[in-house]
Amino acid sequence: MDIEEARRLVASCPHWHHAFEIYPGLRTPGSYDPEFMWQKMAGRDWRGLRVLEIGPADGFFSLRLAQAGAMVTCLDYRRKEATGFAVMERLTGLSFDYRLGNLLTLDPRSLGSFDVVLCLGVLYHLPDPLRGLHVCRQLCRGSLYLESAYSPDLLPEASIARFLPLREIGEGDYTNFWFPNRQCLIDMLTDAGFSVLREESWGDRIFLEAEIAGEDPLRRRRMETAYDQDFLAAWARTAAPAPAAAPAPPLTLYGRANSVNVMKLLWCLEELGLPYERRDAGMQFGVVDTPAYRALNPHGRIPTLVDGEVVVWESNACLRYLCLKAGGDAGGLYPLAPGRRARVDGWLDWQLSTLSPAERHLFWGMVRTPPEKRDMAEITAAMQASAACWEILDRHLAAGGPFIEGDFTIADIALGCFARRWFGAEVQIPGMPHFPALAAWYARLQERPGFARWVAPPLS
Repeated sequence: MDIEEARRLVASCPHWHHAFEIYPGLRTPGSYDPEFMWQKMAGRDWRGLRVLEIGPADGFFSLRLAQAGAMVTCLDYRRKEATGFAVMERLTGLSFDYRLGNLLTLDPRSLGSFDVVLCLGVLYHLPDPLRGLHVCRQLCRGSLYLESAYSPDLLPEASIARFLPLREIGEGDYTNFWFPNRQCLIDMLTDAGFSVLREESWGDRIFLEAEIAGEDPLRRRRMETAYDQDFLAAWARTAAPAPAAAPAPPLTLYGRANSVNVMKLLWCLEELGLPYERRDAGMQFGVVDTPAYRALNPHGRIPTLVDGEVVVWESNACLRYLCLKAGGDAGGLYPLAPGRRARVDGWLDWQLSTLSPAERHLFWGMVRTPPEKRDMAEITAAMQASAACWEILDRHLAAGGPFIEGDFTIADIALGCFARRWFGAEVQIPGMPHFPALAAWYARLQERPGFARWVAPPLS
């Protein structure tokens, strides 16, 4: 792989948190350089140790640990494709044991035990940090490295934490819950079964190295009473094998693959990794006027999405449904923060109400009309109307981040499918203006596998 291909891969990631050299001569554009944190742990002999990293993000620490000889398992609630982790694996040639899961709902028996557990920049994102540390203790047979935001001046002699209500966060990081003070952190670690060996602090951050402590029956009863009864009860209920449940049927997507509105869903499904089957419908395939199809979609149009008893039509409604089905913020595709989600929804509505009608005759005239039957005056007018729309998005992109709302979302998917029509060689006519920010955004979209598979093929 050459440096240019490496750069394209790095640029294909919607958001980088870690800033580090991921390829010789190439650094990731993250906002946080974690090298200084690694130096706090680098003096240890990691060879042969089984290490669990909780919340690996873009994989900087996993990479350093593997290079130091550790056997690394990663646990994150996000798919690695939603961060830079998958790009890191590809550029380094390494492959990690990457598990999807939430620390607070994890049964520790599913992972086994580890010589070292890394919990860096995670604890203050947990609504129940004590439970998180309790699970860490069940996973750990040696050392814990913990780094967290904390409140250095909050009643230093008391064991106390500051809760961050949503009304104070606004458009900030809504995943922050607690800023404990130093004493609270020490006490939680102690009650979870750790003994603190070393600590460093700077600003509102603190780093602690701890090891598992000797068994304390009272501590154990306290933790089990608080947290483990659900595990034990669930384990007892499932001790006797039950008949295997029938697998849930996959999503069914009705629509032909060359429809721009079906492309949106195929690309989104690729991003989310959801299983599905597609059935051709519309135009030459018919189907849409049959009574059975009209019972699903009274409008007789495509796409239609069927998920068990749930039926969804209108492509942008289907995009939202897929994200809601995936859960959380769908790997960043559909933000949870109300302001960010509203802006994504605004672009989806703009595509439907403004862009799509403007460009319709340009696409149909140049792609689906024989040359001898084209009305070039109508096509030119449609091109000019489309250009007025794309100029709006070009100005927005020029003033913002790499994608429409900074990170890659379903707004980029919906508008990217229409951008394929604008930039396609099939629709080029004299007088089409060039929009540099729009072109740069479109180039970034072309790097995504879902675009390459479903949107890039020739228009028809």
